[in-house]
Amino acid sequence: MSRTSFILLLRPSLQEKNEPRLQHLTICHVPVTSVISAADPHGSDPAIYSRRAPIILSSARVWFPLACVRHPPASHPAELPADVLAAALLTEPSPLPAEAIARHLAQMDAEAAEIRGRLDSVASPGQVLAALNRHFFGPDGFAALQDLTTVENTSVAAVLDNRRGTCMGLAIVYVAMAERLGLSAHAVPTPVHLFIRVQLDDGPRNVELLEEGREIPDDIYRRRNRIADSSIERGVFLRDLTNEEVIAHLLSNQAIALSRENRLDEALARYDRALEMAPLLVVALYNRGIDLMNAGRLEEAVESFDSAIDLHPNDAQAHNNRGIAKARLGDVDGARADFQQALELQPEMKEAEENLRKLDDETSQFSLEPKRSPKPTFSQLESWAVTPTT
Repeated sequence: MSRTSFILLLRPSLQEKNEPRLQHLTICHVPVTSVISAADPHGSDPAIYSRRAPIILSSARVWFPLACVRHPPASHPAELPADVLAAALLTEPSPLPAEAIARHLAQMDAEAAEIRGRLDSVASPGQVLAALNRHFFGPDGFAALQDLTTVENTSVAAVLDNRRGTCMGLAIVYVAMAERLGLSAHAVPTPVHLFIRVQLDDGPRNVELLEEGREIPDDIYRRRNRIADSSIERGVFLRDLTNEEVIAHLLSNQAIALSRENRLDEALARYDRALEMAPLLVVALYNRGIDLMNAGRLEEAVESFDSAIDLHPNDAQAHNNRGIAKARLGDVDGARADFQQALELQPEMKEAEENLRKLDDETSQFSLEPKRSPKPTFSQLESWAVTPTT
């Protein structure tokens, strides 16, 4: 019996207007003739309603009640599917109707099947990876997008529709495609970026998503981002992420875009949810600190920067921004120490120099380092290949 991935809900009940209600959304991998009934593990959820629509599964037309889902509150994350693409589609900034999720999952299955169809049945993992890269980075594949200033650009569905995205969206699509091809692939974090690591028979292979799959060694990422040995030893950077941690990175990116649209409460809720899923997510702690400081919640901002610096002590920007929060709280000595530490880590940092000069002038406006997200510029990436070993 053939098996296929599809979205299915069932366990209808009646509301006052005799509308069928679905109590839980699940991404299933079941025989096409089966019907799954799933109860809501979090209790009855009136935010989920059904409507009837046809969906094609293999050669059979089957009618299922499909759902338009409103997500649970970000402060109470529900369990997500193991498939990273399905999980990402369920955490879209604007909730997707179930038929749209089904369409995107079917698209991914079809692309993986197309790649597999070009390979021998005994193809090695290395050959599969080469075929995946030809497809993913080829003329009809995916292109890099640098702009993360809008919520729409954090949409993984948009990556699939438009064939372009930031390293975050590209990482999710790449890992999902690789997993369907039987490869062991994981997103790997640096302080400002995600790349892919694939395990092959002869060892791991890095795939740089913004450089058409070019292989860049871990050591270059480490040196260019000034990553401390302690951060690597604690698993903060340069380790394989679980799919749940990848979704946490996605939520953090959504929070950045939301805060830029002055939707602070929504942004903070997503940061909190991301940190519940991935407590080592430095970029969420850093950007959360900026948003808290801009909201006047200075003590909380200092605590968020404290946590970020503990995990990434070589982060000059975090020291600079914590110094600003301390200065606004009247902790001049603490602020001075942070600005000096920022300059020790990054001597060319003009913001920290300026902040030191302004420290004793109560009317001065301090220079805040901006929010950041995983999106290094192409010029940075180009320079990595020729950076000499020291």
